Amino acid sequence: MSEQKNLLLEILKMQEEMNAKIDPDWRNKQYPWYRAVWTECAELMDHHGWKWWKKQEPNWDQVRLELVDIWHFGMSMFLQNFATAEDALSHLETPFNRPAAISEFTTLIDRLVQSALSYRSFSVSAFKGLLHHAGMSLEDLYKLYVGKNVLNSFRQDYGYKTGGYQKIWNGKEDNEVLMLVLSRLDHNQCGYERRIYKELESAYIPVLRDKV
Repeated sequence: MSEQKNLLLEILKMQEEMNAKIDPDWRNKQYPWYRAVWTECAELMDHHGWKWWKKQEPNWDQVRLELVDIWHFGMSMFLQNFATAEDALSHLETPFNRPAAISEFTTLIDRLVQSALSYRSFSVSAFKGLLHHAGMSLEDLYKLYVGKNVLNSFRQDYGYKTGGYQKIWNGKEDNEVLMLVLSRLDHNQCGYERRIYKELESAYIPVLRDKV
């Protein structure tokens, strides 16, 4: 199996596990993943900047995180109609091998939104174009995806769905803490996911103690 195929399959498997953790019957629920895509695209647009009447500079760290969030929902769209991640892979790999769309960053966001709203589909071509602008390879996407997937799992374990989770940790959003954790870890080392979780836990437990 090629490295690209292996990374895409690992991502699909992790997304499948996360969706099942949130709702074991998620495939039958037909959740509106397309809606999650276009609303996340609005956040992506804000982090990049789009207002022609004021000076704005892209926040590339936040742009990359938003792209990873959008990728989560895009992968869920591919998984929705298949029994396994392996089945979904062949339908993802084909569009992923096509050339990326070439256009301005904000135009590519528009294209991603249009695909979600008009066809309830995920434009891999537009997404790959956005990755190119953000300077991200598939390996970069994979590394950030794993980190965000662990954070999503962490959130669920600490009450995100029930409302008990605290997203701000000592003045920093948990996404910011995650980026700091990832900067210290080597994703090639054994137990990468477990180490991310432990680092997040070490940072979050004192926040819970202060809250009590």
